[in-house]
Amino acid sequence: MKRGDRVAEGLKKYGNPVVITPKSGAPIQCRASIQPLSVRRIPDSESIGCVGGDPDQTGMLYIGPPDCRLDQFFVGATVTDENGVGYRVTRARCVMVSQKPVYVWAVLQQIAA
Repeated sequence: MKRGDRVAEGLKKYGNPVVITPKSGAPIQCRASIQPLSVRRIPDSESIGCVGGDPDQTGMLYIGPPDCRLDQFFVGATVTDENGVGYRVTRARCVMVSQKPVYVWAVLQQIAA
């Protein structure tokens, strides 16, 4: 089984339904994981938009499928979880292995209600 297949299987089994709404375009439904982001000072923490380990500043970590390339339209995009909580996307990247996308990660900030 390839890494991408393992990720897809994990998201199918453990992920939750989310709706991604690009700035322009139709909403996209998929299964993803959203969890609190706890970052210690790591070499690339500033490049991913996370400084320190304060949950109010670092936000949430999104892990999603590569067929929904959040990294290609993250500016202005929002993610809504199954409970109706909305997040704006601040950073997003696609993890590639052997030139193939495996999963997409993003840093989310909760939208004030």
